[in-house]
Amino acid sequence: MQLPYATLQKPFAGGVIRARPEDFVVEEIPAYEFSGKGDHVFFLLGKKNLTTFDAIERVAGALGRKARDIGTAGLKDKNAVTRQWMSLEHVCEDDIRSLSIPGITIGEITRHGNKLKKGHLIGNRFNILISEITGLDEGALEECLDEIHRRGMPNYFGPQRLGESGNNVSRGKDIVLEKWRGPSSKNKRKMLISAYRSHLFNQVLKERIETYDRFLPGDLAFIHGKGAVFSVEDPTDLEKRRASFEISPSGPEYGHGGIAPTGEMGKIECEIIEAENIPVNAWKKLKMKASRRPLRVKVENLSWKKVDRGVELSFALPRGSFATSLLREVIK
Repeated sequence: MQLPYATLQKPFAGGVIRARPEDFVVEEIPAYEFSGKGDHVFFLLGKKNLTTFDAIERVAGALGRKARDIGTAGLKDKNAVTRQWMSLEHVCEDDIRSLSIPGITIGEITRHGNKLKKGHLIGNRFNILISEITGLDEGALEECLDEIHRRGMPNYFGPQRLGESGNNVSRGKDIVLEKWRGPSSKNKRKMLISAYRSHLFNQVLKERIETYDRFLPGDLAFIHGKGAVFSVEDPTDLEKRRASFEISPSGPEYGHGGIAPTGEMGKIECEIIEAENIPVNAWKKLKMKASRRPLRVKVENLSWKKVDRGVELSFALPRGSFATSLLREVIK
């Protein structure tokens, strides 16, 4: 599915992302300060050309522990250089510090009173080099980034979530329609269903791309930092809160329960799910609850500079957002 762009500028005629793993650097931003004391050892793990799952398995194996003992806040890209926090209870700090595993480095070590769990992060910082650039238009690049900074980034789910050629999407749909039982692994099954739900969200955002940063009557406004939503009656009453990124329009992560928008957005969401022929009770049978996701997110500390091999972009995104959704606006 070709997704529309939010911007019209074409800064590059061409460019390459991830020519080397070092061209895509990601650093996790923790959700809270670690206390420096407690039974859980927290360590900053760097990895290169490894998935987070691969890194966990290797660290656990080297320490003689089970992978499930290690806590993480989220997953990081494989084809990149990434730094993220992990935790392990009842382990000697020196044992962590002395780990020697190919593709893995250990940085800062501290302690805290609880295990690091999924979602315990604010977001991620990115430093990304676009190489092999042709036809750089610096003015168009400035305009493109200024527009994204002002309006926010369309919060599309990235191709990492959907799988190669969208294969995870079709397999997830088959599970929802009960055409296929899915893999035996509960986590893999959940991942496929999540890919399908992400695809549906992208379809909704596609229909709202011209107004993804503006409210329409009947929208559900998403409160950033809280995750709560409320119904929009008069968009003009919310202009200051919208402009400051306190709130944004939202789209569906389809499931059972929850509240639905009315007006134009309600029509869009109903038409998209009706076209999928999903049985009314399908989501409930899967125990998949409905939730809302903002149609846009604020891009923090967005900047660029020319370097020897091309153009380097630096920025930060909140958790759950994909750097590829910004990069696609630059390299059209």
